[in-house]
Amino acid sequence: MQADTIHRTLFENERLVLGEFWCPPESRCWHGLNSVSAVPHVIFPRTPVTIRQLGREPVVCDRNHVLFFNPGQRFFRSLRSRDGDRSYYVELAPELMFNLAHLSSFPFAFGPCDPSVFLLQRLAVRHLKEPSPDPLLVEESVTESVGLAIERARSFHGLRSKGREATRAAHREIVDQTKELLAARFRERLTMGEIAAAIGVSRFHLSRVFRASTGFSLHGYRNQLRLRAALERIADPETRLPALAAELGFSGHSHFTASFREAFGVAPSELRGRVTRARLQEVLERHSASKIVPLSAASGCD
Repeated sequence: MQADTIHRTLFENERLVLGEFWCPPESRCWHGLNSVSAVPHVIFPRTPVTIRQLGREPVVCDRNHVLFFNPGQRFFRSLRSRDGDRSYYVELAPELMFNLAHLSSFPFAFGPCDPSVFLLQRLAVRHLKEPSPDPLLVEESVTESVGLAIERARSFHGLRSKGREATRAAHREIVDQTKELLAARFRERLTMGEIAAAIGVSRFHLSRVFRASTGFSLHGYRNQLRLRAALERIADPETRLPALAAELGFSGHSHFTASFREAFGVAPSELRGRVTRARLQEVLERHSASKIVPLSAASGCD
């Protein structure tokens, strides 16, 4: 990590490190080559940012993604948010990575972040703020979320077609522009026609290319941005859920609650305040016993 970035270790043992990272907008790291330390990294973004690992295609990523960095991976980052680049990161011991995925290195740079992965990782972070967090439970939750993220990325990239380079570049440009638009305007009730017109392509082409490149429908991607923004804010006891639902673009409190429950398996009111040992254990066991939620089932709609 470079000197003008900020990172804070939240949890650490011999198998993994869970930390919080911030690269401010004024950092020098936006203008040069960056690198991670000599262990595998799994990154859970909190703000939109473009990452281009050397030798790989750039990707505009946000809360709907997980990023994967091999030991010592060098990369460039491009600013997409006034808040810079914020994320949670997990450093993996090589033996843990092999046990989780039978991989010695990541063959991919990113993957979709399923709702179950997002929820479990964020609740583990919140549980660490409790007066007496359970270290074993935190380790199990983080390990489970990372394992599911790797499995989902492997499945996603196994289904991707190679295509011609020029076609891939054109599709990447469409997808990146769409991600930037949705990241900035996910609270608005934009129609597919309005999104396609802003990007300059047909609705059919946009829908097909976006789903093939991200694993999400347009509606599902926007809905997940809304729900994940909500999950970040409901811990604050001062946040009123009906007002939050309206602010994030839901048609009402009931629509918000139903969408939240469909994505995360619990109502937003159940995740207010503290994340106790019992709550985190419940979520961990539920997701360990079930398959990853299909994106089509968790996509939601207007």
